[in-house]
Amino acid sequence: MISLGVFGAILWNYNPLSIPLLALPVIGLRYSYQLAHQLERQTKEALVALMRVIDERDEHTSDHSRRVSDYARAIAGKFDLSEDEVEIIATAALLHDLGKVGMADGILFGAKLLSPEERKSAERHAEIGATLLSKFPLFQKGTLLVRHHHERFDGKGYPDGLKGEAIPVGARIISVCDAYQAMTERRPYRAALSQETAIEQIRLGSGSQFDPAVVQAFIGILTPEAAKEIATPAANPSIAE
Repeated sequence: MISLGVFGAILWNYNPLSIPLLALPVIGLRYSYQLAHQLERQTKEALVALMRVIDERDEHTSDHSRRVSDYARAIAGKFDLSEDEVEIIATAALLHDLGKVGMADGILFGAKLLSPEERKSAERHAEIGATLLSKFPLFQKGTLLVRHHHERFDGKGYPDGLKGEAIPVGARIISVCDAYQAMTERRPYRAALSQETAIEQIRLGSGSQFDPAVVQAFIGILTPEAAKEIATPAANPSIAE
């Protein structure tokens, strides 16, 4: 393919006055890129705002998704993943509970354990969230991570019963972060677990509920300082430029 520079040299030989015309497609491409970038950012901001509304419906889970995302970003950075892959995982973690948008308050905030029927309804949030995200071409790569963040390493999770490395690595990372954050939050039917107790529960789930490699990485990044920093409320969730 002929380069723009070579094409410019040819035009210079034949018609120097046409050189300024080369700037038009360059300007057009730059403008299109800026519009696409702006659209991506605005779409992400809208989805993040929706997630904050979902989190803040319950005083016990306020800021839950942002913290899960921060943990997920830190863990993903320990794996052999590109910056783009890390960002996809962090964004999917931020939006992992998007499917709860239409869930009844009685299921979300109930002061008792869910009945089998209610639990089945609640479990649909992973599929619903993935379906909602699939409507946004900008977030196609994160759709499967949202769908599979409740799969188990032993194949006993939902919605598809995936096992081991058949589960996307991003979903395996989000699973650990989501479980830890949920355990350390107070719920209407139980008190919040301490950091030490929650870590021990994560350890016990290694190899069954969770990917052992992800558990190891998670415990490695979970220093008291890191946990305190992530637990500090942010004015706005981090959004990559």
